[in-house]
Amino acid sequence: EVEERRRKDGDDAMDRVRGQIDALREQQDEALNKVDVHAEEISADLRAKLEQQQSEARGELESFRSQQEEAIGKVGARVEELSGELQGQLQAGQDEFRQRAQQLSDAQEAAAEALREERRAALE
Repeated sequence: EVEERRRKDGDDAMDRVRGQIDALREQQDEALNKVDVHAEEISADLRAKLEQQQSEARGELESFRSQQEEAIGKVGARVEELSGELQGQLQAGQDEFRQRAQQLSDAQEAAAEALREERRAALE
């Protein structure tokens, strides 16, 4: 009867941990979906900004063609600077996505380790 109770307690503990793992997986999926959506929004926004800024820069270049070569160089440099900033923001969004995915993976691994520990404890 004691052995039966221990087995049942072990099974219950495993069920709880499995439930926790499933919940973590759902959280991970939701977080990844949110990050994907956020990354897509950022990407679309950055792309639109970049296109707008490039369009503005082209307009400026056309209007300054009659001016000195130095003025054209300054406008081109500004376009590159803005493009670099936008690329940096996109990279930061991607880095954040990777970091969140790693955190979720670490949490899932910790839950799996807890399951193994509870199972070992239940078997002892």
